[in-house]
Amino acid sequence: MNTLKQKSYRGANNPSGFDAIVREVFAPIYPVIASQIVQQTRIDKGVCLDAGCGTGALGRAIARQSGLHVTFFDQSETMLEYARNYAEEESIAARSRFVQGDIHDIPLPDESVDLVISRGSSPFWDDWGQAYGEILRVLRKGGRAYVGGGFGSAELREQIVTTMLAMRFGLFCLTEHYGNDTAQSLHDQLKLVETADRLGFDEAWFGEHHFNAFSVLPDPSVMLAYAAARTRDIRLGTAGFLAPFHHPVRLAESIAVLDNLSGGRIDAGFAKGGFAPDTRHFLRSKEELRTVMFETVEAVDLLLHRDRVDYDGRYVQIHNGGITPRPLQKPVPFYVATFASEETIHYAASHGYGLMMSQGASLDACIEAQNFYRSIAGHDPQMVVMRVFGVADSDAEAQRAALPAIDHFVKCMRAAQAEQPQPGFDAENYEALLRERTAFFDGKPFFDNAILGTPERCIEQINTLSGALTHVHLALKPAAVHVEENIAMLERFHHEIQPYITKGDLCQETLCTC
Repeated sequence: MNTLKQKSYRGANNPSGFDAIVREVFAPIYPVIASQIVQQTRIDKGVCLDAGCGTGALGRAIARQSGLHVTFFDQSETMLEYARNYAEEESIAARSRFVQGDIHDIPLPDESVDLVISRGSSPFWDDWGQAYGEILRVLRKGGRAYVGGGFGSAELREQIVTTMLAMRFGLFCLTEHYGNDTAQSLHDQLKLVETADRLGFDEAWFGEHHFNAFSVLPDPSVMLAYAAARTRDIRLGTAGFLAPFHHPVRLAESIAVLDNLSGGRIDAGFAKGGFAPDTRHFLRSKEELRTVMFETVEAVDLLLHRDRVDYDGRYVQIHNGGITPRPLQKPVPFYVATFASEETIHYAASHGYGLMMSQGASLDACIEAQNFYRSIAGHDPQMVVMRVFGVADSDAEAQRAALPAIDHFVKCMRAAQAEQPQPGFDAENYEALLRERTAFFDGKPFFDNAILGTPERCIEQINTLSGALTHVHLALKPAAVHVEENIAMLERFHHEIQPYITKGDLCQETLCTC
């Protein structure tokens, strides 16, 4: 018996993330490659072995285009479960078999396979000679093998590279309340989301804050439902649900209903929270928040994507649970907020979830998080990077316009944490104060990492992000106090900034192995 172990590969630790990339980016290549294989080998019946199949995309395409029976073979049982579910959906289950094992010791008889296919798994073989020897052993005389990478055509490769490199632009929605009418603040935020949808923004991300007189959004689900009815194309996400303060069943049900109402446009982001009033009123200790978030998010993931769920955690228990309706997306994209915590990044990478980085997170912190994630998952994360945004005809004008909003935001958040009354906003008073208190400015990390200045300066700052981070979702929080000024800044972004954003660098491992 061979004892050599196959290396952990690109999707072994994060099958849902790998599956999302396969479905959303690489899907067009598999029918083309399958057609080329069938035509060139002239093998359209018998047994095909999809070695290192992942979620089975190429093997399923082979089955759809031929009379071949396909054996899906992978080291990950979770990957095989994805392949099994897709085979049932595509009505090819009767011609499908699912086998778990190691490429260096294929558990099939000699000369039992007519065609072996393997796209993208060979970089993870420890011993190519032994692996190829196993492939030759199971092939019948006259059998053929397709092993390697490939995209089907140069045009498809260019399409995939372009898609992978594209930065996604979004709106970060905190529903900030500067005046006396909270209802108007809610409607102003929704007006910004409708504007972003009209301008072709990709996403809008809604926060969740409780016991907060400034960020007046304690229930993002309601805002998402309203926004779903008023928009057409923009994806709608949470940044994020404060997971420790929600029951996972109710949270999963809300996400599923929202996904159905929006036509499959929901991104589910989660955070642990931690303001003192929250932990006291929701009966959670600060020390347990991260663990409760991990268990809640994992339970919600299972409830959304499996028929029946049993989960036995320290804080979360579900026995024979299931929800209706189920979401339209398979799967719903998940993101976890982090302040560069290695524990949280490891959790996200192990589950295939994206990351959400705060407005104050430096580029260096984002790069470190990306690199640590890659060391665990084998590829770079989808990363939502939130940034204060302000554009004007001069850098000084943009900075001056943004200072009151940033300063007031930080002061209100600190007051909420300290359970103190949050200060009122007096625009005229700020004008006087800012002339003499710049040295005491409270929001330096937010200001230093903002997308702020002339259009040319904003382009430079965004291109720096794009060049350093692979899969960026840039969530902009316009920094003006009045909604009309924020709408004007979104218009300027659309016309004067977005068209001039360049592409970054793509992790070649992702291209080669999906």
